Amino acid sequence: MSKISLLRVAAGIAFPRACAGCRTPDASLLCDECAGSSLEAPERTLDPFRACIAAFTHDGAPREALLAAKLGGERRGLGQLAMRIPTLEAAGVPSADVVTNVPDTYRTRAQRGGSIAGALARHYARRIATPTATLLRKRVTTVDHGGASRAQRLADPQDAFAPIRDAPGRVVLVDDVVTTGATARACASALLAAGARELILVTFTSAVMRGEVSEDDTFAPVR
Repeated sequence: MSKISLLRVAAGIAFPRACAGCRTPDASLLCDECAGSSLEAPERTLDPFRACIAAFTHDGAPREALLAAKLGGERRGLGQLAMRIPTLEAAGVPSADVVTNVPDTYRTRAQRGGSIAGALARHYARRIATPTATLLRKRVTTVDHGGASRAQRLADPQDAFAPIRDAPGRVVLVDDVVTTGATARACASALLAAGARELILVTFTSAVMRGEVSEDDTFAPVR
């Protein structure tokens, strides 16, 4: 059995096919009861984004559900997780031209069996009836934020991401989790350089938007 297969088996034991929060058998990674009892992410605008939309803070059952998808191979529930994220209309944000996602390196995609942010972006785009497009690539020399410390994330260079095509005027950027905000800021810089005029950040969970990290430390306006 390959190393990846062994990891899948171990992940299946750690993350059974049940709600990641209460472990009750459920068709979704996050049952309605756990979702309803979780503290939703407060609204907070982060430069240079016009709006930032998050379903939950990065703790409790939502965090466990996301870990199950990222590390446990539970891709079956990503559509349900995307359904928990408020739409642009519900958040009072104008419609967008395109939905894109924070890209991973090939190595990260191979290790996780695909891009979690990419899958969430596709599901979310269908909900808001907006086309998707791959607008960015991640430079292979950048820090792997999945296992990086806060200091490493914040030290990651502003050119960590590069545009691969022109960006339309209004872009929705989707990530699975926003922690320090360094990744979102680097992606925003690349999208603005590619021609985007307005950016909207969408994520399933967020630590930044509940005030764990100083806004001055992580979201200085992109110039």
